[in-house]
Amino acid sequence: MRCDLFAVAESSSIDITTNRLSIFHVWDDLTTPILPVVLPSLAVVAMFTREQNEPDNVELQIDVSFTGKTLAQFPLAVSFQSMLKTRFVATIQGIVFSEQGTYELAIHRGDESALGVWRIQVRLTPPEPHMQLVETAASPPP
Repeated sequence: MRCDLFAVAESSSIDITTNRLSIFHVWDDLTTPILPVVLPSLAVVAMFTREQNEPDNVELQIDVSFTGKTLAQFPLAVSFQSMLKTRFVATIQGIVFSEQGTYELAIHRGDESALGVWRIQVRLTPPEPHMQLVETAASPPP
């Protein structure tokens, strides 16, 4: 089995008329003025192709890591439904990005090497200088 596509985005959609997959707002870089930051959801999209002699149902896992340390693991079952190609869309909620650097999402089967890897670079930017104006009356109104 091989992974033909593995991506992480803000959202995705499968058109009910054409059955085409769309991926919106791909996450490969996250610039934020504050850390930690929590993204409400990440759409994880993958497309797989299997050989005829490979199983129809496969157990996979998505690992989220930072600097080699696993932050979260998500098991998932993928079914080819008697076809040689399949795709899936999963939503991961509540991932916390607590430090600057490269976060990695990897999908793999058991202890095998990753079938697909996606990296999100998190950067901290200082907040823009701003001014808050407070108006006060110089003397009480007449």
